[in-house]
Amino acid sequence: MSPAASGTLPEDVGTGAQGKLFFLFLARDSLPNNETWIKFFASGKQGVDYDAFVHCTNETACRKSLGGQGPFTVISSSPSTWCADLITPMNALVEAAVTSEGGSPRDKFIFVSETTVPIKSLQHVQHQLLVEDGIGSSFCIHPWPRWAWHEAADVAVKHDQWIVLSRKHAQQSLDFAADERPLTFLRTLTPLVWFKVEWLSRGMYLLSKDYTLRLLGSIYMSVLHLVALVGPPNVAGCTDEFWHFAAAFDYVDRTSATSGLQISGLSGTPQLVMNELTSNTTQGSCYTYTHFRPDQDHFTVFTELLQRTPGTKMGSAESVKHPTRFEQLSEQSMAAFLQSPFLFARKVDDHTSFDGPLKLAEAFDRYIYK
Repeated sequence: MSPAASGTLPEDVGTGAQGKLFFLFLARDSLPNNETWIKFFASGKQGVDYDAFVHCTNETACRKSLGGQGPFTVISSSPSTWCADLITPMNALVEAAVTSEGGSPRDKFIFVSETTVPIKSLQHVQHQLLVEDGIGSSFCIHPWPRWAWHEAADVAVKHDQWIVLSRKHAQQSLDFAADERPLTFLRTLTPLVWFKVEWLSRGMYLLSKDYTLRLLGSIYMSVLHLVALVGPPNVAGCTDEFWHFAAAFDYVDRTSATSGLQISGLSGTPQLVMNELTSNTTQGSCYTYTHFRPDQDHFTVFTELLQRTPGTKMGSAESVKHPTRFEQLSEQSMAAFLQSPFLFARKVDDHTSFDGPLKLAEAFDRYIYK
């Protein structure tokens, strides 16, 4: 059992000596869980243990909704387009955080959505991100067949949007925007696996005197010509699911990754492997629980546990790109959250109820934060 799980923490955690947590919220016009977050933050000191910055697509409505309540700093809105460019508002949050008062190389920058709730105490989150993970960044990395070719030469790693960046990688995300423009970034990507076939990168040709290989080479070249005429297939995913890993660690050499690539500065599992054994494996560190439809679910074991938990009701995922909403949570749900490896969960909003006499924010405070 870790010190955080047992309730005891190193003396320097909670004093800012191990770094600060910057919570970076992406929202539309409100934070439906602001009362829950205020209770979560209550055991820490703003400016020392944590800071919270909010970017809203509707800044005026967001400021009105929050009404100055809690430790949230609403920043000026930046242009954004869902899936095509959420990088611009994400970088606006990073810039506001890295240029704020104070700062340490050990700081962490945590992206959360408006429907995210913390499912561990602040002290537990501090211990995991600042002590256990050291100065690395945390990415929840999708199974590698969902990754993409970048400019048909090397591989862009696909990951969840809800990442945790070190201060070094937060700064690199700002610098990277000069090289890879968010609005045009997806145009450099094509599927690594398409119609269940892994496609070869540019410059890899099938050359042999053997008739079969020459025939395959001819078919492959015909496909390349067809792609050149009609355009390459679109990659499955959004800009924010590829961009930040590339900013932090660059692109991946496909050949070297077959036997495993050691990624310095990556928390959790620092080695990325692209072989048959890992084709259905999530790699890295996954700290935000999100449930999509069954064929896209990274966390089937925990999902099945929640579905069996009394008082827990989960809706149906709207589509492959939108997660399931929690319709109801219970004391048993809170116990399951505490026992899970996750620090945060979504999708919880102002329509999510609690199975009991308490308000949802009060339940989180009683059963988790205290």
